[in-house]
Order: sequence, then C-alpha cells, then structure tokens
Amino acid sequence: MEEFERWELFIEENQRTGVLYRRFSDNVLLTRVTLGESPSLYRAESRIRLTGDHSAWELSWFRSSEMDEPRLMLRKPGTPEGSMPGYGEFLMLRRLLESGASSLEFTRLGDEGVGRSGRGPGVGEADLVRLELAPETEMLEVPHRAEVECLRVDVHSGGKVLVRHWVHADRVVASDWGAAMSYRVPGGPADAGWISLEGLDEGSIEFLTQGFDG
Repeated sequence: MEEFERWELFIEENQRTGVLYRRFSDNVLLTRVTLGESPSLYRAESRIRLTGDHSAWELSWFRSSEMDEPRLMLRKPGTPEGSMPGYGEFLMLRRLLESGASSLEFTRLGDEGVGRSGRGPGVGEADLVRLELAPETEMLEVPHRAEVECLRVDVHSGGKVLVRHWVHADRVVASDWGAAMSYRVPGGPADAGWISLEGLDEGSIEFLTQGFDG
C-alpha cells in the first residue's frame, strides 16, 4: 500500500464544522479529527501500526477528548482474522479499491478496546463490516467545485448502511458519516493543510499538527 497524506473538511451549509487529517507512512496510519465547536468540541487521535507487508495490524493507540487517558490494543493470538481497528476502515477502503473487487468484509474492532477483565491492552468489541461498491457511477456535488462523476462505496454493518464514500480518479473525495459530510481538500499535503488550518483557533491547530502529546 502506497504512503499518503490527506486533509478533509467537514462541511455543513457551506461552513466548515471540523477537520480530518490522515497520514500513512512507515507502516503507521495516523488520524486526527476535530468536530464541532467549544464547549462541545470533539477531538480524537488514532495511530494504527501494520505489519511490514501491510497484511494485518499489530498495534492500535487511540485517545479522544472524552477519555482521561489513551487506550492501547495489541493484536494477539485469538484476535479475529481479517480484523482492523475502527479508524483503520480507510485502509480497508483503499485495499478494496486497489483489489478491483466489488466488496470486502472485515471485522471492525472498537478503538476504545480494553481486555475482558477491564485491564490490559485487549481488543475492543467486534462487528462484521462489509464494504460494497455500487454497480453504477453517480454525480456528486463537491463544495466550490463542479459536479464530479464518482464511484460509491457503502459501508454495511448490522443490516444498515453506516457510512458512504465517493471515489473519483482513484481518490476518496467525500464521505457521509451519517451526522456529517466530509470532503477531501485538493492539492498537495502542504497546500491542503494550509487551507484546512486557516482560521482555526490556536488549540485546534496545535492538536491537528502535533496531537494530544503536542
């Protein structure tokens, strides 16, 4: 899997309501998200390390503004085959697109996972997720751009569509998370980062560029 770095904006009524940052390098997927405004501002950070051949995950570190301390998950014997922590769904989406298949199933693990005893780095609650490519393309209106023709990927779990992603020119350009829409910021990482961070408060900029430990 190729390394990447990308920024997305959560948009509601043509206004930015949050920022989503992802970078995959050195076998680690880093994700940071801010959503909403103070005093209900939500922040989350995830780091998922894959094996050298990217066939499986090894370790997941997760923290959100609703948690007092980060949670650690380690992939151990007995961890479901084909599993991935929740914030790694984007990697599974890329795997589907690169495979040329029409669907892909995996076991999604809760990022907040702890062991069954309540102690130690166990895996979180698991549910079966299916990524399914829609049979036909459709037009999508992207903020400040013309409509683009996209493939749509639906994320199913428990008999429901939880998330929808739209793909144009092999890039995920938009996602519907149910309660919010996010759109990829075009351009290289530096330019997209500048656009994404412009006008944010100092605390949000520090978090998105340095994380909770910044």
